[in-house]
Amino acid sequence: MAASRAKGLVLSLFPGADLFGMAFEREGWCVVRGPDALLGGDVRSFHAIAGRFDGVIGGPPCKAFSIASRGTTPTQGNLIPEFERVVSEAAPRWWVMENVPRAPVPAGARWSEVVDALAFGAEQHRRRRFSSNLILPLEGVAVIHPDPWPTVTATEHKYAGGSRDRRRAGRKVGRRMTLAEVNRAMGLPEDWQTPALGVAAAYQVRGNGVPLQMGAAIVRAVERSLARESAHARSSVA
Repeated sequence: MAASRAKGLVLSLFPGADLFGMAFEREGWCVVRGPDALLGGDVRSFHAIAGRFDGVIGGPPCKAFSIASRGTTPTQGNLIPEFERVVSEAAPRWWVMENVPRAPVPAGARWSEVVDALAFGAEQHRRRRFSSNLILPLEGVAVIHPDPWPTVTATEHKYAGGSRDRRRAGRKVGRRMTLAEVNRAMGLPEDWQTPALGVAAAYQVRGNGVPLQMGAAIVRAVERSLARESAHARSSVA
């Protein structure tokens, strides 16, 4: 049986373990990953070729905007302008950026909403802001509006855990969650591994990721939006 053709080519920035990119791959997209600080890469020296990618996705480091990092100095600062730069260079048909709720909305966004992973069937409360140049139809999902168009100085409360109670990231019943429990909370197989990473980094890349259930919903919303735009274009020609 011949393999099905990929739906399109996606550039994933700030990938880490790239759970967001994994969601696109599971839905049939081909994902190319950009450099990541975890492996010594630097997005600031990365340049995209115009017209090669259908879409660009990514979650710039969130520590500059998260209340969980209050009192610490972010090592990378605000890299959202780097996401904007690469999008401008790549000139894709569409892009989606994810971050904490109080992160700045990137330039050129036509749509920006905060949603909770619990609404997509995840086993945790985890609020993320998604922004895009598309209007993404998140059908049947409630959105949250802490501040629809936040400033760079705003912060947010992050929730993550192994149950439906609001608990601090990586904690369950007063103890640290196992990697298997974190995997399950993120929608991954319990035995999913990151063999090249130490224990601390393994927890970090999972904690920074987009739960697969949430990522899958965003992918399908992107596809619905693209289908609607194509249908509208065909009807306009007719």
